[in-house]
Formats: sequence, structure tokens, C-alpha cells
Amino acid sequence: MVRRLGLTVGALVALYGLYAGLATLGTVPPLPWSKTVATWTLPEEQDPTPATQELTVMVSRIECNGGRTGTLRGAKVNEHDDEVVVTTYVAKQRPGAYTCLGNDLKPLTVPLKTPLGERKLVDGACTDANRQTALCLDDGVRWPLAAD
Repeated sequence: MVRRLGLTVGALVALYGLYAGLATLGTVPPLPWSKTVATWTLPEEQDPTPATQELTVMVSRIECNGGRTGTLRGAKVNEHDDEVVVTTYVAKQRPGAYTCLGNDLKPLTVPLKTPLGERKLVDGACTDANRQTALCLDDGVRWPLAAD
């Protein structure tokens, strides 16, 4: 099939390299297999209101990675009548052994299509039972905070 298109293996590698380079600049979306789900929290200074249409979330890789979250790969926002599910992504980690120091937090701006209103904010990493972490208490609801 490659020969029929007139492309050599070298040309395919060059095209992939160009795509990967543009993806790191944010010009094109990253390849779907080059990212993994991350968790997020709201910074202490952010208190969403019903009028909120843009959030800043603090993203952290779930897997052990020597204290580093790595490269952010954006977010997917699913807005429903009663909740807004924000799923954040980071670049896949390179193979190897990593210490579990707790990874750093990186800010990511997330726009909403409509004002938040009275909807809950939910971490999409907590909606998959296979990915549940200690950060998924309260079913991953990040706002409003549960009363003590």
C-alpha cells in the first residue's frame, strides 16, 4: 500500500516527525495514542460562580513519574444539565522505572461553552473505575465542595 501511494518509509517517518513537531506547538491535535488521562483540582484561589465560563485547573499525572507531570495535552469537556465533566490529558510517559514522589501541578485553562450555573464540576479521570485514585473521593466532584 505504501508503494501504491508512492511513499517510502523514510517519507512516512518524515511526515510523522512533522506532525509530532506541529502537535507540540499546539498547531494540530496530538495523536490519540500519545496521551493519557490525568487528574486535576481547582486552585485554592479559584471559587467558581454560576457565571463562570472559564476555569483554571491544576493538572497532575496519575502514574508515578519521578515528581513530574510532564507535557499537558489539553482537556475534553462534556457539559450536561447537572454536571460538567472535565477530562485532562498529559503526554504518555517514556518506558522506565519512576519513583512515586507525587507529581507537580501544572495549570491548564479550560473554556466552557455555557456558564457553569449550578452544575457540579467533575474530574473525568474519576469516572472510570479502572483509574480511580485517592484523589477521586466524592466521585471526583471538584465543585461544589462537600460540606464537612
